[in-house]
Amino acid sequence: MSASSKPRASDSEILFLITIRRQTAWESMRNIVEGFGTPPHHIPSVTLLSNYFMNMVFCIELMLKLLSRNWTSHDVGSMYQAVFGNSHPSSQLLQDVRSAIVDQKYLFEPVSGLSGSVPELESLYDEILIKLKGRFPDFSIASTVTLPNSFTEYIRDHAARFCRLQSSTFDASNLPPANFGEAHVADSHRQLQQVRQSFADHAGKHSVFEFFTRINSLT
Repeated sequence: MSASSKPRASDSEILFLITIRRQTAWESMRNIVEGFGTPPHHIPSVTLLSNYFMNMVFCIELMLKLLSRNWTSHDVGSMYQAVFGNSHPSSQLLQDVRSAIVDQKYLFEPVSGLSGSVPELESLYDEILIKLKGRFPDFSIASTVTLPNSFTEYIRDHAARFCRLQSSTFDASNLPPANFGEAHVADSHRQLQQVRQSFADHAGKHSVFEFFTRINSLT
């Protein structure tokens, strides 16, 4: 089967993926900004930055693919020219985006320039978003996905694998310091049991586990 004849997602599905990519990138940058800028202030992790770049480059590629109808390559520079009728002022930026997509590298060689291009990536996103909103002014998606009860039962039995429980849900004001650790362990165990019980109750009443998302605009 040739590349041009491969099945692809519908426009609505691609818009949904674009939104997910952008939201994930935005959340990563929000955590960077708020984590460093507000008490107790901490040094942002490389994981957050990598997650931002990873989702932004694929978001931009999907936006340009949808607008240019070029589904056969990762040449975002050509896609940009097809959409806007001229080359992007920074050909290096689009080369870095393409390299990040093809080579799966976002911070280090061979895409050393991408790590210094957050302002340019945000401006590029804004520029393409205007075109996308013009093409899809009434964008709205409601999506429901169901997983079988095996998922519910797995989480019920392995909740500790995925839970990062809060450490301050109990009142320690009347506890001597020597008992803080014991109280914390007991409180974490109680929270974990609540999680397990919630999934156990759902498994007993339903045959599937449902996920739902509604998106009414491109942001």
